[in-house]
Amino acid sequence: MRWISLLFILAASACAAPSPLAHAPQTLGGLPLRQEIVGAEALATVRQLHRRSDLSMDSAWVATYGRSKPSIMLYVGIAANHGEASRLVAAMDTAIRQQATPFRFAGQDTVEGGVARTFEGLGQLHYVFTDGARAVWLAADSAVARGALAQALGVSVDDEVLHAITPAGRPGSDDPLAVRGLGPLVRRLVEAGAIDTARLDTALTQMGHPLTRRQRDVLGGRNLALRLDTADAAFLLNALWPLGLVNRNAVLTQGPMAGTTGGRVMLFASTGGWKLSRAPVADLYASEALIPLNAVEQARLMRVSHAVYRPCCDNPTDFPDCNHGMAMLALLTLQTAQGADDDALFAAARAANAVWFPQQSRHVETVLATLGIDGDRPAVGRELFSGSGHRVLMVRLARQDPSYSASAGPAC
Repeated sequence: MRWISLLFILAASACAAPSPLAHAPQTLGGLPLRQEIVGAEALATVRQLHRRSDLSMDSAWVATYGRSKPSIMLYVGIAANHGEASRLVAAMDTAIRQQATPFRFAGQDTVEGGVARTFEGLGQLHYVFTDGARAVWLAADSAVARGALAQALGVSVDDEVLHAITPAGRPGSDDPLAVRGLGPLVRRLVEAGAIDTARLDTALTQMGHPLTRRQRDVLGGRNLALRLDTADAAFLLNALWPLGLVNRNAVLTQGPMAGTTGGRVMLFASTGGWKLSRAPVADLYASEALIPLNAVEQARLMRVSHAVYRPCCDNPTDFPDCNHGMAMLALLTLQTAQGADDDALFAAARAANAVWFPQQSRHVETVLATLGIDGDRPAVGRELFSGSGHRVLMVRLARQDPSYSASAGPAC
C-alpha cells in the first residue's frame, strides 16, 4: 500500500496568498459539502488508510462533496517542511508510474512553484499538488473535476494552467460489458501468491481457453480493458475469483461467509476450491485492502450484492460461497469503486451472468420478453435467477413448451 501512502504524504512550500483550502469549502466544483472530518480523527483516517503512524503531518482534514453520492473527495494534510515535501512528491510520482497501482499518469504542470500531477484511476481523476503548507489530494468524477480543481487552486476554469493538468478526454465508461482497472490489481494478486500464473495458464488451456496476448498483458499489470464476452469470460472468472477472495471487505469479514460458519471460511467452494495460488488460501482470505470503498460505496455494494443471484445455488452475491459468487463480488466491488451506480452494477451483473450461465440467461430472457418486463434487476434477482427461482421458471417454460425440461440448474 506504499503508493497510497505517498499520495497523502505531500508537503508544501510557503505561500503568502490566502488559500481556498485553508478550511473545507462549503461547495466544491458546484457540489455541496457532504461530510468533513478534522483534527485527530482526520489524521487517524489518513494513517489508517495507508497503515502508517509516522506520517510527517501536524494536522489534516478530509471532506467529501456530492448530492446523491460523493463525487469529490478532498484530503488535505499540513506537512512539516518544504524539503521533505519535494522528496515525497518525487517519490510519489515515481511509485505511481512504475509500480502496479490503479492509477495512470495523465499530465502535470507547475503551480505556485510546485508540480501538480494528474492521474486517472478507479473511475476518477486524481490531482496531487501542494498549497502552501498543505498537502492536497483531490479525487473527482470527470464531469466535475475541472471546476473542482480550478476552485482548489484559486484560478478560473479557463486558466491556461488547467490545460496541461486536466486531460482533454477520457475513455468512455458506458459499456456494461467493459471491465477496466483489473491489470494492476491482478499483478498485486500474483505478487501476493494468490495467482500462480503457470497454473492459471495450464488450467485455462485445459478448459479450451488459452491465454490471449491481451490477457497475458493484464496478468503483467497492464491497465487494459477486457469485456464480459465469450472471448474473455473464462479468464475474467478466474481473475475476479481470487480478487474477490483476497480483497478485504465487510462482505467477507462481517457477512454470511464468516457469520454462518463461526469463522471457518475454508469450508466453501469459493475458498477451499481455489487451487491456482502459491500461498495458502486460508492466509489470503480478506487479507489485502485492494479496492477501498467509502461508506456510501460500501452501502451500495451491500445493497446490490444482496440482490444479485446465480442459478447454481440460492445464495446472493453477499454470500459468495462458490467461484461465480466470489467473482461477481469482485466485479461489483471494482465497478462500485469506479463510480458505478446501482443501475450500472445490475447491468454489469446481467452481462456477467449471460457469459457465465448462458443457457440459464436465455431462459430468463425468454420469460422477461413473454411477460413484457424490462430491466436488469429482475433478470439477476432471486425470483428468476436463483437456483430455486430458476427451477420454478423451468417448470413454467416446460408447461408452455415441452421441449424445455425442469432442470435442477448448473453446477458452480
